Amino acid sequence: MLYRQMEPSHDPYYVNISTQKNNLQTGINYRELIIQLNDMKKYVLVVAVAAALFSCSGNPKADATQTDKNKQETAQVPDMHNAETSLDYWGVYEGTLPAASSPGIKTTLTLNKDKTFTLRSEYIDEKDGIFNDKGTYTLDGNVLTTKQEGGDITYYKVEEGQLKMLDQQKQPITGDLAKFYILKQTKKF
Repeated sequence: MLYRQMEPSHDPYYVNISTQKNNLQTGINYRELIIQLNDMKKYVLVVAVAAALFSCSGNPKADATQTDKNKQETAQVPDMHNAETSLDYWGVYEGTLPAASSPGIKTTLTLNKDKTFTLRSEYIDEKDGIFNDKGTYTLDGNVLTTKQEGGDITYYKVEEGQLKMLDQQKQPITGDLAKFYILKQTKKF
C-alpha cells in the first residue's frame, strides 16, 4: 500500500502546538508518534513478561527454608522404637551419683526380665554406707519407674546403653551436676 505524502496542513494526523513562552510553532506527526508508541508497547510487554517469569522462579533462600521446615517436620515423627519394644534394656547399669555427705554414691542397678530389680548403693568413704534394695519396675514409653519394697520411687529415662535419672516430676535433672546422674549399661541379659 502506497502512502501519499500530504502537506502538513492537509494531513489529519499533523497537529501544530504553540508554546506561550517564545511563540514557536512545533509540529508533531501523530503517525510517527503512534508507530513509536506501538514499538514501546512491544518493549513494555517483553519487560512485563520477563518480570513475571523472574518473580515465578522462586527465592532460593525461601526454598531452602521450606526444605529445612520439611526436615524438621519429618524429624518430629514419633519414634516407635522405645524401651518397652526394645529387648536390650535388661541388664546391669553402673555409675557414681552425686551425694551431699560423701564424694559420691557408687550405684549398681540390675533390671531383670521379670520386671524386678536390685539396687546396690555404696556411699564412698562412709562406714556402713552400703545399702541393698529390691523392688519392681514398669516402663511407660522410655520412662522407667522403679518402686522399692519400702515405697521409694525413682524415675529414669531409658536411652541407648544408659539410664538418665529424672526428678520426681519425671523431668531431666538440670544444672552443673546433671551429667553425673547417668548410669551406664555394663551388662546385657
